Amino acid sequence: MSKHPEDRKKFLVGQSFKKDDMTAENYHSALDNCIRHADDFDLLGVGLVIGDSLEGFTMAEDVGNGWLLSHFAAANPSVCGLSGSLLHHLALLGTGFGCTNFNYQEDVGDLGLRRFKMKCAPSGFLRKFSVSRKEGCPCCS
Repeated sequence: MSKHPEDRKKFLVGQSFKKDDMTAENYHSALDNCIRHADDFDLLGVGLVIGDSLEGFTMAEDVGNGWLLSHFAAANPSVCGLSGSLLHHLALLGTGFGCTNFNYQEDVGDLGLRRFKMKCAPSGFLRKFSVSRKEGCPCCS
């Protein structure tokens, strides 16, 4: 996929993908917001369209210093090896822009996603943290 924002939006906005889990509405809302504000991000993405159907996609942001930060990924589980293939091609695309490190999306306890991520043989893990409002802070009111 082109690194040019208009080309990315044309590809992503013209497609739809159904995620069959309880978080589908939130997922689609977050994806729509990301696409709507695509000009604010340096996104890279790949997808597989068979006929008129988007079977899978993944996208990440080039956050600088050689890092890609994964934002969204979805794949039709009946297309064998699609998730891994999309991730592989996204990583290859990223290397063309100088990205050598990949921070993959939070698995939010999804065991299938966690197993998939572990199959990628990560070189390390980033520390988890939480962000919350500080009680009494005038900035957080």
